[in-house]
Order: sequence, then structure tokens, then C-alpha cells
Amino acid sequence: STNVTIMLQALSKIHLKSNFAGDINGPSEDTEIYVYIFSVVAVIVLLIACINFMNLSTAQATLRSREIGIRKVSGARKNQIIRQFLGESFFISILALGFAFMIITLFLKEFNSITEIGLSISHFKDPNILIGIVLITLFTGVTSGSYPSLFLSTIQPVKTLKGTLHLGIKDGFFRQILVTAQFTLSLVLMIGMFVVNDQLSYMQNKDIGLKKENIIYFKMRGGLSKRYAALKSELLKHSNIINVAASSAAPVNLNWGTTGVDWEGKDEDFKVSWKQISVDYDYLSTLNLEVIKGRGFSRDIITDSASAYIVNETGAVLIGIENAIDRRFSVWDIEGRIIGIVKDFHFKSLHDKIEPLLMRVNRQWLTFTTVFVEVNTENSTAALSHIKDTYDSFKTGYPLDYKFLEEQVASLYSGEERFCRVSRYLSLLAVFISCLGLFGLTSFMTEQRFKEIGIRKVLGSSRAGLIKLLFKDIIKWILIANIIAWPIGWMSMNRWLQDFAYRTTIDIDTFVLAGIIGLIVATVTVSSRTIQAVRSNPVDSIRCE
Repeated sequence: STNVTIMLQALSKIHLKSNFAGDINGPSEDTEIYVYIFSVVAVIVLLIACINFMNLSTAQATLRSREIGIRKVSGARKNQIIRQFLGESFFISILALGFAFMIITLFLKEFNSITEIGLSISHFKDPNILIGIVLITLFTGVTSGSYPSLFLSTIQPVKTLKGTLHLGIKDGFFRQILVTAQFTLSLVLMIGMFVVNDQLSYMQNKDIGLKKENIIYFKMRGGLSKRYAALKSELLKHSNIINVAASSAAPVNLNWGTTGVDWEGKDEDFKVSWKQISVDYDYLSTLNLEVIKGRGFSRDIITDSASAYIVNETGAVLIGIENAIDRRFSVWDIEGRIIGIVKDFHFKSLHDKIEPLLMRVNRQWLTFTTVFVEVNTENSTAALSHIKDTYDSFKTGYPLDYKFLEEQVASLYSGEERFCRVSRYLSLLAVFISCLGLFGLTSFMTEQRFKEIGIRKVLGSSRAGLIKLLFKDIIKWILIANIIAWPIGWMSMNRWLQDFAYRTTIDIDTFVLAGIIGLIVATVTVSSRTIQAVRSNPVDSIRCE
């Protein structure tokens, strides 16, 4: 006996939150995770920008110190100074929001092309989205303006008016920590981008165990399944059509399964779900499925259409692969015997492990629904034209809706492909913003050591020595960023890869490459400002000493 459980699924959960084997429109994956990932990445990029603002604001403390000193002498209280700088931060956030809308308007079409979604400006009229935008703007203003406002409000007016204000070691250390945090986040995103790209390449190039090139398939509708023999005969009349086969499902969408399977020697308490498919005699040869033990279905053996089963390797292991051939086997009390074992092939995406699979040739068992046509690569256009004409001649009342099996297999990973493209752009954006922060830090440090550089030049220091001096601290923090980013990147991407039953490995090369790229970008960023400082005239820096 077989127990059937009926479940209900809300339509609103199909698009992002479904984890069922099949929905209204075929197989689906739980893609809600990508929404969360992109949200986290967006927050990271925003935090990097906020850190930049903090750095640049505090670096300008010496330029605004007199203004703050005069305001304090004139009676301004600390909370008023804080409100002033927070207000400036909010104003800049609002300006940034305006620029963001302009950029969205200009590049929305390209964004939709990259992500393959259909966003429009009208979506921003949604009250929930508007509230979210306002909250993000407020968050940005508070986050980016909090430290600068607190720091600048503590400046002593006496020192500023005397011109004796000097930013201490503590402030410089904090600024270096911020830049290190920036580059750490950027490196984590870069590592993630490389791992996602490796996994996507792995999935696209992995041998799935069946022939997918030059295979066209389409559904049989309008009673065409009852006339399949005639359809197959007409299709094979064209010289550019090599083979034709049929089955009860597409090989990338085998969802029909049952636990009502029994075999000789099976433990009565052992329950396992078997995927099942009905095929014709040419199915194995058309899709190039390899029979590793026993034989395939044969028209010359009458019993094959009534009582023969073929199982995959995974199923044979359950039975006992050494003794599986000719073993008694039944489905729903339909007795038969195993005649062959096919090499495991992927009939779902690489997210899922290969499950036990059984095949029968009896059309009455599971009705044929899908036709597979292997075409000649040299003239596939002529073959496709013949398929259309033949299909139309059967007057099913339905248009021909054909697909290429190779494209259908690739579509299983369309979510990962979009994820890879978007992560690539986000990583580049994060690195660019981090470079701005690094440039600001370098400018601040060279400004603080401007007189020291002049004195060292007068005392005979070479340009190479001065560049090394200025580079030393910066590079040290970039190396620290790598040390922090590598374990974070490994843990986060290893967790992401757990969603794939078949996955690539995270090699040390990924981290080394990210570190080298980060170091090169940092070196180029720092060089422009450092070389400018080293080439300056020492007289300009020490004339007042």
C-alpha cells in the first residue's frame, strides 16, 4: 500500500520561498537566500561609504578647528556642535539620495538586463519601499555623522585659536582601523565573487552524465502521445534527424517518485523514494546514457515491454549492485526483473543529490509526454524546420513549444549566474569606495607628516626611503585586512556552498589572488599621493620652523 499526503502551498511563496520539487511552472529552488545575501552586501557597501565619510570628516578637523573654536567661544554648547555636524551628514545623505535616483533612472534598463528582472520607477511609489528608502537615508546620516560629530565637538577652543591643535595618535589609530575595516569588507566581497564564479563554472562544465548538445525536446499535447509512433516515423524521415525518443518527463525535471518499490531481499521496514520514468526503446541511445551492467531495452525481447526495469547506480547500490541484475523488482505490485544498470546522471540541478531512479518501457505505466530529437549539428536549421512542419501536420491545436536541452540545463543555474554578475559589480564598487577611503587616509597621513618629510629630505633621505617610510604603515594595515578577511570569506562562502550537493572546492589560490589584487589596488592608490608628497619642495614645509 502507498500513503499519499496532500499539501497546500500559497501562491505568494512560489517565486522566492519554494523548496518543493515542482510548482505550477516546473521545478523551483528556494531563492530567497539570494535576496538576503544581496541585502547584506548592499549594507556592507553602504557601511564602507559611511566609514569613508567618517574618515574624511575627521581628517578635515584641522581645517574646521577654528570655526568650531569660534563657535564655542561665542557660546555654542557641545550638543549644538553635534547637531550641526549630524545635520550636515543628513543633508549630504539627502543629496546622495537625489543622485541615487538620477543614477537609477539612467541605468535602470542596464540593471534589469544584468539581473533579468523587470523593475520600473513605478515600484518606488510603493509605500513600503518609500518608508524603507527614508529609513536607509536616516541610517546613513546617523552612521556616517555620529563619530565625526562626537569627535569634532570635543575639540578645545583654546588650542584651535592658538593654532596648536594636533590630532593625536589615538585618532590616527582609529582612522587606520576604519580603513582596515573597509578593505576587509572589500576583500570578503572579492573572495565571495571568485568562489561564486568558480561554482558557476563548475556547474556549467560538469559532465551530467547524459548528452545535452543538439537535443531538441517538446511536449506532446492535444492527444499527440497516442500518435507518437506515427510522429516518430515522420520525424526520422529527415536526413538531419539522427534519433527520436520519448519519455514521461524531461531528464532535467524528474519529480515523480514513489516509495511503493520492492525488490528481492529488501527489508520490509526500509522506505526510500525512487524517481521513476517511462521511456521508449531509443531513450538511452538518444541521450547517450551509459549502461554499465546488464543491457538496455530491446524491441526483440517481448518481456521488456511488460516486466523489465532499468535502475541507476544509486538505486543499484541500495539493492546490492553486484547482484542487482535479474533481481526480482516490483513497483506498485507490478512484478518484473532488473535487466540493466545505467551510470548515474543528473536529472536535477547540482543542488540535489542523485536519487534512486527506475525506468520502464511500458507506455501504459506512465504516459509519454515529452519527445527528444537528436539533430545533426551541420544543418540543425533544416532539421528544426522539419520538426515544425511535422508537428503542424498532426494538427494538435497547440503551437510547438520546443526547447534545447543544453539551454534548459543551463537555466537550472540562472539564479547563480545572475548572482555572479551582480556580485562582480558590487565587489568592484566596494573596492572603488575603499580606494577613496585609502586615498583620504594617505592624504591625511602625508599632511600630518609634511614637515617630517621636509626635514628628512634636508638631512639627505632619498625619495625611495621616504616612499618606503610612508608605504610601510599603509601596507601593514592592508596585510592585516587580508588576515581578517580570509577566514571570514572562507566561512561565509563555505556556508553558501553547503546548499549544493555537488560543489567546487575553495582553494588557497582564491585568497591569494584576492590579496594580491587588493595589494596592487592599494599600492596604486597610495602611490599617487605619496609620490606627490615626496617630490614637494622641503622649503615649503619647514620655512616656519
